[in-house]
Amino acid sequence: SLTAASVKQVLPDEPIPPPSSVEQAAILDDVRDYVTNYDRNLPDFICTEVEHRLIAPRPGGRYGGRAGGEPSYQEADTVTSRLSYFNQKEEKKPILINSRPTLSSYDNLGGSTSTGDFGTMLHDLFARRAQARFEWARWATLRGRLTMVFSYRVARENSTFSIGVKDLKLEIVTAYSGEVFVDKDTHQVTRLIQVAEDIPADFPVRHAQERLDYDYADIGGHPYLLPYRGELQMQGEEVFSKNLQDF
Repeated sequence: SLTAASVKQVLPDEPIPPPSSVEQAAILDDVRDYVTNYDRNLPDFICTEVEHRLIAPRPGGRYGGRAGGEPSYQEADTVTSRLSYFNQKEEKKPILINSRPTLSSYDNLGGSTSTGDFGTMLHDLFARRAQARFEWARWATLRGRLTMVFSYRVARENSTFSIGVKDLKLEIVTAYSGEVFVDKDTHQVTRLIQVAEDIPADFPVRHAQERLDYDYADIGGHPYLLPYRGELQMQGEEVFSKNLQDF
């Protein structure tokens, strides 16, 4: 005498529609204003950066295994630096290489290095002279918060993205593209990805990519949005490198 059960199919959540083109333009204007004033709003501070530098033979090369395989990275060294930020300028000074004290400047270290992490990368991307072309990419969740992701591209003639090979005293400026992650509520940047484009065929570095994550850190009892983790990847003709940075 029981009536038939009514089973209602559970449907997936409706996708969130992207902001309109007008809303996107207003969001990017907010981000640009935030980035423009980013340096001015930061206090003077000192932090420690620990950079693990890894290298691997190119897959398909003499020592790298089969072509198309994953690189087999091994840690080359660990550089501990004192990174100071005073009067809107940053300075990185190595204090340890592995566990040994060093007096070398960061620019004179061999291997892959990266500078300009705290404000330069963001400032250069959103500067008017860069004429970056932004496009809506997707919604994402980053560290539990709803995030807007925009893709972008900067032409070489407007770029400040430089790649250098110290041993050969070579340096070029390339176009670059990537993604910028913007918190939905605060319109602050929480992740920045940059990838070099159109690298000349005869240049020793074949690929360069950097990712920088931002999170809140306490300085003098106040929270400030600062880089807390970074990753730099470079690929040469025979050797790949990966730098993992913790601030």
